[in-house]
Amino acid sequence: MSKHLLLTLILTLTAPLLLFADSSSNEENQYDFTPNLGISLNYSPYSFQFWGKMKNTEQFYLSALYNYAELQAGTLNLQIGSQLIVAGQIEFPIDGLDGPREKRTGLGVVPVNLQIPLTDSQHPIFLTTSAGFIVTDVSFPNSMGSRFNYILDLGLGYQFYQSNNHSYQFGYKLHHLSNGNSRMENPGIDSHMFFIKVLFNL
Repeated sequence: MSKHLLLTLILTLTAPLLLFADSSSNEENQYDFTPNLGISLNYSPYSFQFWGKMKNTEQFYLSALYNYAELQAGTLNLQIGSQLIVAGQIEFPIDGLDGPREKRTGLGVVPVNLQIPLTDSQHPIFLTTSAGFIVTDVSFPNSMGSRFNYILDLGLGYQFYQSNNHSYQFGYKLHHLSNGNSRMENPGIDSHMFFIKVLFNL
């Protein structure tokens, strides 16, 4: 994946967010954004061939997150945060299909995580998209691959407030991992990923 293609991919993931603005509603949200800290668990039981070539890949990520700002973009409330991947694991078939499997573990950073509430309620449905990277212990998928891989995703979630200071988020996202064609081997992984987050307002 070239740098130009990677930029196009990021724009492709974020552009659909603008389509969800409700220009006919002038009502204010029933909640105010508050910066928060949290923990995020992300699990993908399966991958498919789309941009990436690998199937039957399992992934797990444990992240610490910080949502720190909200920007107004027309009728959209754009919530901005970052995540630190403190534990990541990728288990994949060596042949990219269903053969013997190997594992890679790593750490990463997601400097840009965007969230857009789609409903004006205390328990909003929201769009989410993010871009970051992970560095694995061994080159993925082999010595001709890379330890450094980009992460991009786009998804939909639901936020439930347990109290004024404590909430949960659940959701699904399409997840892409790739080294951007920076090495000879770049199979890429496209995955169905599910997430749960526990958030604590500051």
